[in-house]
Amino acid sequence: MNSLMNPFQALASAVPAFSQPILPGWTLNIDSNNSSSPRTEGLVVAKFSYGNQLGQINDALEAIIEALPAAQGKAAVDRFLAMKRSIDVLKGDSLDKRVESLAKELRELKDSKDAAGKKRFDEVSAPLRGLVKG
Repeated sequence: MNSLMNPFQALASAVPAFSQPILPGWTLNIDSNNSSSPRTEGLVVAKFSYGNQLGQINDALEAIIEALPAAQGKAAVDRFLAMKRSIDVLKGDSLDKRVESLAKELRELKDSKDAAGKKRFDEVSAPLRGLVKG
């Protein structure tokens, strides 16, 4: 039996693996040990990260729960909704930090002493002007 396993192990090691950084210092590896189709899964995750997939599932499940009064008040549902609210707060905090960072970078460009920096400010800020005024 061991001699049969070696060719399969060799074949499995020849299948390309997919790695996706999740957090600094964390990486998700998809290979033949944990996926029946690492190439397909890699394509899916490259387009829709696991976080994106889970976020959409959470949003859909929340909408379903809201539409089903019988689900209201159950412990598991309440725990899920509490988790979802916490996730939404974290996302909001993250957005605030990204906006602050963008504003800082735009201020630096606007205050730039050279013409190239001021020109870049005009280019980068143009699409934002309509959003802010609208």
